[in-house]
Amino acid sequence: SRSLDSTQAETVWHKLVVDAHGAPDTQIRIRYYASDRKAALAGGVLVPDLDEYISDPDIDPAVKLEALAGLWSKPIVDPRDALLFEAKGRYLWLHVELLGSELNAPTVRGVRVHFPRETYVSDLPALYQQDPRSKDFLERFLSMFQTIMEETDEKLDGVPRMIDPDTASGESLRWLLGWLGLDEDVP
Repeated sequence: SRSLDSTQAETVWHKLVVDAHGAPDTQIRIRYYASDRKAALAGGVLVPDLDEYISDPDIDPAVKLEALAGLWSKPIVDPRDALLFEAKGRYLWLHVELLGSELNAPTVRGVRVHFPRETYVSDLPALYQQDPRSKDFLERFLSMFQTIMEETDEKLDGVPRMIDPDTASGESLRWLLGWLGLDEDVP
């Protein structure tokens, strides 16, 4: 991908939330690279702008993959919600690999990137933030619950649209009518 720009140096990129679908015989792999500079080493050569190098149509894609192989993180396989480790820098690049089979192909509808790292640890007493190793573990552990809470909040924010006759889908209105015990007469 082209770089995502946080506009802040030393940004700690937190996590990815991926909206994707794949059959059991397919796979999605996501790697990432973060840096404060757009310049990077590609195959031992300094590239002044990684975005331009990645999008250059004159360079064979296989050559690019080999030259940039040392930059990327270990792959995150079939991610739905994944923490980013050691992803620190103003810019973030994503390398998304879709592996299909003869019958199926995975699809990625969207990727949401969360930054800077904001976790529930900041809401805890300072005692839980003193030891860096313990703090890192606690941030990763609480992140699972934070994701659940964020998804629940998003669903709750969407409830008014489900029951507003001007914006609700027929399915939502049928559900509401059934819940109220009324006859179904919705287009």
